[in-house]
Amino acid sequence: MKITREGVIYKVTNKVNGKIYVGKDSCFKDGYLGSGKAILRAIAKYGRDNFVREEIDKGFRGQELNNKEKFWIRILKSQNPDVGYNIADGGGCGFLTEVHKKRIGDSNRGKKRSDELRKYFSESRIGTHRTPETKEKIRQANIGKKLSIEHRRKIGEARRRYEKERAKNSGHMG
Repeated sequence: MKITREGVIYKVTNKVNGKIYVGKDSCFKDGYLGSGKAILRAIAKYGRDNFVREEIDKGFRGQELNNKEKFWIRILKSQNPDVGYNIADGGGCGFLTEVHKKRIGDSNRGKKRSDELRKYFSESRIGTHRTPETKEKIRQANIGKKLSIEHRRKIGEARRRYEKERAKNSGHMG
């Protein structure tokens, strides 16, 4: 592997349906077609041999390469699901478009999560902290919202369990 400060912007084209994926590569890995979920799903479905990669631009690693990736994704419209496989706008940010956010939300709405999965999600957040700005955004979003009686009851029960556990762990029983 050669060490360089340069990278490339590449376009991967599905030979079966013509859809494209735009990405960046600064490691020059042979056969690398991208790491986005949609392109990986498509490669699994159609087979690696049905995709061709071509370099469309070059740039220095970092912000220049990020900006060029965003530029080509926008110009080639590869975030449009009818055109391409890009979900994010590029540039290493991983931001989702409003269309993709809506699709994800719609697909998750109404799903019941198992207790095991809910516990996993809960435990994965242990040790993380929200910034004061994030806390304020959450507070502002919740102003004026009315909680149902059932929701308030559950919050109260959870708070009582938490306080009881806290007291038990600190050696004080209250």
